[in-house]
This record gives sequence, structure tokens and C-alpha cells, in this order.
Amino acid sequence: MVNDLAILRRKANRFAHIQVSHRLRRVPCLTMVKIGLKWQRYDPKAIRLLSPRDFASFRTEGEACMIIGLRIALALLGVLYVGVGMQFLLDPVSMGGDFGLQPIGNGGLSTIRADMTSFFWVSAGAMLLGAWKQRGEVLYVTAALMGIVFCARCVSLALDGTYEGWLPPMAFEAVTVALCLLGARVMRAP
Repeated sequence: MVNDLAILRRKANRFAHIQVSHRLRRVPCLTMVKIGLKWQRYDPKAIRLLSPRDFASFRTEGEACMIIGLRIALALLGVLYVGVGMQFLLDPVSMGGDFGLQPIGNGGLSTIRADMTSFFWVSAGAMLLGAWKQRGEVLYVTAALMGIVFCARCVSLALDGTYEGWLPPMAFEAVTVALCLLGARVMRAP
């Protein structure tokens, strides 16, 4: 098996698009290999039959489980943001009140309905796409949007002071940014 790992690392040096993890375990039953879009258990005999272009990267079972959990968390957050955006679209007055926004006339209703719905749906779409297709680069969209909101809230706290219920939205935004950045790092293309 050690020879197989050495052969794979030599092949990886010749082909830039192949990444062999340095954390690759020496126990075959604990290692997963991604062949195409499917994760499979590492089998040295099967690996010898593959060309270097057939696999992209190696991950342990723990890493594969972490990615699955991260994808589920991102998808759940994405579905939640779709729901929040839908509530802004259908009932901007009550949702605006929950977020501290008071519309003035039809222009205010239109602004809340359009701006808040698009904000949450773009964030949700990027998270759902990133989770479904394992495309880490689209998660930077949500991380940037939520990061800007978090920074603006920090500036508001510094300039205007605290208010009732200021902590939960900031914690939620910070968790969203952290999950998106982690997902972008873990699920990046080989």
C-alpha cells in the first residue's frame, strides 16, 4: 500500500489537476476516494486500474462526513433564507416591522419588498447552489453579503449604541459567514 501512495503522489506531481492529500491514512478502510462525483472506499487494487484523470482528490471518511454535514447546514440555511425572502415578498409590512423597518407609502412598501427579497434570495440561491453542486466559489457571494451586513451592524453598535434584541441577528450573520467561508475553503475545485 505504501508503494501505491508513492505512485499516486508521483502521478499527482505530473498532473497538476490531481491532488493527493498528505493526510491520506495508511489504513485502506478509513480512506475515501472521489471518482467522478461519487465517493468510494479506497481500494489499492482498484486505484491501479484508474488513470490519474479519473480521480480528483482523497479524503478520509471523517472529512467526507464533515463535508456532508456542512452541505446539509448550508442547504438548511438556504431554505430558511428563501422563506424569509418569501415573507418579505408577500407581507412586507409585518416582516419590515420585525426587522425594524417602517414603510412610508407605496414607495416604502415597494422598496422593502424588492430590496429585502432580493437580498435574501440571492444569499439563499448562492448557498443552495454551493451546497448542491459542491461549488465553493459561489459561497463567497453569501459570505460577502452577510459579512457586509455584520460589519454595518458593528458600526451601528459603535455609533448608535445597543438596542433590544441586537445580539441574535449578529450571531446568525456571523454563523452564516463562517459556514460559507468554511464551505468555500473545503469545497473548492481541485
